[in-house]
Amino acid sequence: MSSSADNTQRSGLECKKSGACKSSVQIKEPPVTETRGYSIVKIEEKHGPLHRAIPVMPLPLAIVCCLLNLFLPGVGTLISSFSVFCCGSTRMAKRGHAFGLNMASALLQMVTFFVIVGWIWSILWGMTFVQLTREYFPDSPLTLVDL
Repeated sequence: MSSSADNTQRSGLECKKSGACKSSVQIKEPPVTETRGYSIVKIEEKHGPLHRAIPVMPLPLAIVCCLLNLFLPGVGTLISSFSVFCCGSTRMAKRGHAFGLNMASALLQMVTFFVIVGWIWSILWGMTFVQLTREYFPDSPLTLVDL
């Protein structure tokens, strides 16, 4: 049995050396092709009406509302709902509808604070205030570094 294994090894070595193998399997490398560079032009997230009702406020007010939401859940959202009428804008057509949704969000954050859900929701909402402000007003005179 060892002699047949030796023969197989020898024939394999001879095949490699001579280049004339009896098998019909040939390995070809894939052709080199040009790769084209693609770039993402724009990614747009689709949000529901509750997220679209979040007002875009001046940066100092957004930071104050964020801190209020951190320590007093729902209070920052309550103040931000009134900013819809004076200094904030939303991505909704009707300001009254945005005000109502923000008031409902503030009340729900206050009520569900006791089961920790409202507190987490309030913190995320506060972070969104600042993120939206930084997105819509990138050249704001007050930066987070100045604080």
